[in-house]
Amino acid sequence: MNSDNIFTGTIKFLFNDLILDVLNFPVWWYSRGLKIRWLALVKDIKEAGRRTALVLWLKNMFVPMYGYYDVWSRIISFMMRLVLLPFKFIIFCLWSAWYLLIFLFYFFLPPFIIFMIVKSY
Repeated sequence: MNSDNIFTGTIKFLFNDLILDVLNFPVWWYSRGLKIRWLALVKDIKEAGRRTALVLWLKNMFVPMYGYYDVWSRIISFMMRLVLLPFKFIIFCLWSAWYLLIFLFYFFLPPFIIFMIVKSY
């Protein structure tokens, strides 16, 4: 009786945990796993936008810095923001491209591994 339980438990373990998990892995990778990576990509791009403060910079483009409201302060503030805006935009694009590259790496990793295994034989 006890050996029957060990035998059936072993068979269940081999079937459920090893075989079904291996077969379920690609389904998970391209369904839930891809959704998790996509949400992380969106979060990371939003975070890059927050770090570079692009929206805030554009909202305050015509607001003078340091509370000085004379003509020269407005001109200097506008020119300073106009000079820094392309650099902030480039940094934002580089961060976004980096996060997108990580997402594409995640997406194409299993087919690449399968291709390399098939190519090696």
